[in-house]
Amino acid sequence: MKKFYSILIVAAILFSACEDNKPYPQPKGTVPAATSISPNENVKAGTVVSIEGTNLDSVKQIRFGEKSLVEKDSFLLVSATKIEFELPKDAPSGEVYLVAAESYVPNVLAGTISVVYPTLQSVTPENITGGTQITLTGTDLDLVQYIEIGGTRLMNIAPDTLSGFTLLTADCPDNIVGGQLKIFSYNGKEIAYETPFNEILPVITSISPDEADPQGGTLTIAGTGLESVAKVLVGDLELTNIVKTPTLLTAEYSSDIAEGQLKLVTTNGTEVLGRDIMLQIIAPAPDSISATVFQGGILVIGGNYLKDVLRIDFSTGGNVLAKDFLSQSHWKIVLRMPANATIANGVTATLRAYSDAAHSDFYLINTDAFNVYQKIPTDYAIFNFDGANSIATNYYSTANELETSLDGTAYGAVSAEITSEPITILRRGSRPNMTGFVYNNSKIALAVNVKEIPFSLFNLKFYLKVNGKDFYQTFTINNAVNGWYRIELPISDFATAASEQITEADFNGSFALFALISDTSEGNVNFLIDNVVFITGN
Repeated sequence: MKKFYSILIVAAILFSACEDNKPYPQPKGTVPAATSISPNENVKAGTVVSIEGTNLDSVKQIRFGEKSLVEKDSFLLVSATKIEFELPKDAPSGEVYLVAAESYVPNVLAGTISVVYPTLQSVTPENITGGTQITLTGTDLDLVQYIEIGGTRLMNIAPDTLSGFTLLTADCPDNIVGGQLKIFSYNGKEIAYETPFNEILPVITSISPDEADPQGGTLTIAGTGLESVAKVLVGDLELTNIVKTPTLLTAEYSSDIAEGQLKLVTTNGTEVLGRDIMLQIIAPAPDSISATVFQGGILVIGGNYLKDVLRIDFSTGGNVLAKDFLSQSHWKIVLRMPANATIANGVTATLRAYSDAAHSDFYLINTDAFNVYQKIPTDYAIFNFDGANSIATNYYSTANELETSLDGTAYGAVSAEITSEPITILRRGSRPNMTGFVYNNSKIALAVNVKEIPFSLFNLKFYLKVNGKDFYQTFTINNAVNGWYRIELPISDFATAASEQITEADFNGSFALFALISDTSEGNVNFLIDNVVFITGN
């Protein structure tokens, strides 16, 4: 049995030896060969290079180093004995290989070549920030693929053709932080500039003004390196419309300015802190006031630096705290007349504004008196649309702020084909209670908000039927006005179609109808009316 196994092993060894001695098949196909490369010393990208040899028409690629390839489609000339092509930008110095069309034919060494690389001589400036443009001098700078400073790539690389590519410019991005400059050529060369680059940081030498105007204004900063500033903040408020040079910067701040620290933020996000900015101590100065006010109605105070007002006191009694103002800015305060003010028809009032803007108590006296009227009882009102029912109520807007009713919810809409028929506002079976109203000082007032009328100027007649007589007064609706505006019609100006003026006796008579009549029967009308009321000057 052992003898049998020994015979099998010997047979296997002999068979294997026979297999190893079989002839190995040699590759078939055309093998290219090169006899010369010209030029092959200091060759610049774009130069036409010739390779001479045999079977060169079988070459599909020419390889430089490990990556750079020239494809056959790019050959300028190809024959069995010669190939011409342009040296690519990414071709490095070293060995040149011919790559045959047949994949099983090995690459053939054609020779060696030395290529031109860019050189770097100087760079300016050496202090940089986001947006700085640097200029490089050297040779063959058109071969530079990209540039880095401190590992950050520069933008907008532009070799200068007119200088023969001895100059190149590039822009620093916003996130630049300084460091060593390096240039990288297309053909793999890395060149470092020996002098490191420094980031420009802003230095503040002066600020004007030291105290900011609470209504807004312009902050001027003098110093150095201010071209690196991307943002200016005072506290949490970011200033706008920055205009800067290396030594001077201006920026605008709004009325939202508050006391806080000045902060400059550079293009790469570096923060540089400056001095504290304080607010100017300027006393509030009311300079205008709405002319006619109802108790509980809206009062509008205009002026400057009113944002610091803490309380308004009224000479007729009562006060309103800033927290209860309807709105407050440096230029306007809107509030309601206090309900606890002692008010009678035609009484004038003055206000006193209290502020602590200077961190000390002081008062401001408004010397201009303004008219205050009683809240008109229901019987005195002709019509008001604030409420569920189309009847008069006890609440009215002020004469100058009629777009804001107390509840601000409803107005009467007049939208119809214009005719010569009256648009009835209210019918009354008897005279309203008008005790205390004086004929020659009274008026009818209404608010109008134009939506659509057929002409740029459109006339309406307010119609009163009193003691069996029809009295009219014409007024103009202007469709150029966008929003609510006030119409006031003196009672003494009402007259009949025959020009008979209304008299005090008529005024004391029975009012049967209040209506509007148009002066035309053409076109459509669409407008809103509200707060049609009697007002007395008594």
